[in-house]
Amino acid sequence: MAFRDEINYIERMTPARVELSAEDCARAVRVLGTVLPGLPDLRRRVDWVGTGRPLFDERLKEIDRLLEGLRNGYDKVGKAYGVHARDLKRAQGLVEDGIGAEARLRREIQELFDGLGDIGWILGTAQPMRIWETIRASEELATWFRQHGLGARFEQAKVDADRLFGEAGHNYDRAREIEQESRAVLTTALDHALRDLPEFQTDATQVRIVLDRTPGLAELVQQGGSLPDAHRTGPQLRANQVADSLEPKPTGLLGGYIKTAEEERLLRSRGPAGVQVLLYALDARTLADSRFPLTGADDGHNDAFRHAYWSARVAQEFGEDFAERYGTAHEAERLNAPDREAMDLHNNALGRAIGVAHPNATPGEVAGLVEEAIRDGRAVVVNSQRELDFSDRVRPGDTGRAQPPSLRQMR
Repeated sequence: MAFRDEINYIERMTPARVELSAEDCARAVRVLGTVLPGLPDLRRRVDWVGTGRPLFDERLKEIDRLLEGLRNGYDKVGKAYGVHARDLKRAQGLVEDGIGAEARLRREIQELFDGLGDIGWILGTAQPMRIWETIRASEELATWFRQHGLGARFEQAKVDADRLFGEAGHNYDRAREIEQESRAVLTTALDHALRDLPEFQTDATQVRIVLDRTPGLAELVQQGGSLPDAHRTGPQLRANQVADSLEPKPTGLLGGYIKTAEEERLLRSRGPAGVQVLLYALDARTLADSRFPLTGADDGHNDAFRHAYWSARVAQEFGEDFAERYGTAHEAERLNAPDREAMDLHNNALGRAIGVAHPNATPGEVAGLVEEAIRDGRAVVVNSQRELDFSDRVRPGDTGRAQPPSLRQMR
């Protein structure tokens, strides 16, 4: 039987992010669907004679097979992501039911010991299921209740507590089963989608050559990429949020550099080496000013570079997990504008991915990789309409400032 501490990873899951992945896949299917019909027209428009014609035809066939394989793969995976998101919601609902049963179990234990003195030392912060497992296994405790004329009280409490214990455990068991089965289905879908892709090993340079040397292909791909479906919308990007910190903001020396108490704890957990995190932040600011001068408002390419570079360097030095926890704690400041928070979390994740993929890259190389990612549109900024958008769709001088927190947030 499962206990809460064995399935608490389900509580931390975010179905909304899985739904975003499902929508990303569906959007890719739609975009590829607009590109594929244009390939036959390329053959009709190009009058290529000589020995190069067979190679041209073969390349177009390869592209056709690749795009068709990608469309089918994204379709399968997107549907699997959608099912997985629904399953996660079901699993989390069962976990909530289990937590409710445990709360009633705690009250049952408290009533069992009512009038017998302070039992805070028994309950403490332990899970009620763990507490009851210990109590019902203690023959000495049952004997004590009988010897003091409380045997009936103990037996009735045991019936009720066992029922609640079983109810909570059943919900936790079922939640774990649903999550594990759903994850296995999703993993299988991902494996099959990858396996079904045609053999097409290349790199970005070779792709660029094919696009440049195939008349009309670059325009066709660009047309597909410029469709509204080619990018997440602002509301979808805004779904990336963290809970606000309710603890007092740090003061003193560190108060000028960090925003939350959890951020301070993480920094101090690294001892003297923790100061390196702050030094990376200062480096990020200097490099951002040189590569993306502040020509637009605050929430633009300069800010995107700072967050991505900072996260990349922290990930290189302290690992991906610490970088994620620290970056998340940094964004948990109260009254942080929702769009700014979502933008920073996205760019933090971009930076972590760069740092993990290039653990031995020099600071200059990291800066170059981050700049390339921003110019390629993998970062997020706020546009002049004060909406989230991808960094390649907004010129550095045309960015805006995120909308301030709503009155509801400020309460």
